[in-house]
Amino acid sequence: MRGIYGLAALPCLLAAMPAFAAPDIKTLATAYGTREAASNMRISPDGKQVLYFIAAGNAGTAVKVADIETGVSRIVLAAENATLQPVSCGWKSSARLLCRMIAIEMLPEGVLASFRRTFSVATDGSGALLLGPRA
Repeated sequence: MRGIYGLAALPCLLAAMPAFAAPDIKTLATAYGTREAASNMRISPDGKQVLYFIAAGNAGTAVKVADIETGVSRIVLAAENATLQPVSCGWKSSARLLCRMIAIEMLPEGVLASFRRTFSVATDGSGALLLGPRA
């Protein structure tokens, strides 16, 4: 008997609750969907430059190098999609960076495969060299 009265009161309780509107998708994207403006900052050995990661395209990442004194920055390495991403960069010298990239691809057999490659690149974006085995 007690359970029947409890169920009978349920519509009254629900009607008395305030209505909560779900936030729209643009509000949620603004609040939670934006990526960091800069991350993974590293200062050069001579203290004159800084490298950092920024968002590129819809799902990509770019590596920028900025001159601390002048504020001039340039993109050194960029990947505009999620299948190829720089994951780490460091200074080999004040003129060259060492960066590791990861790639994820769907093989014809329907299997996801990933591989990593390490590159050396000049701070102006020129002279990229693949380091290590090509396999």
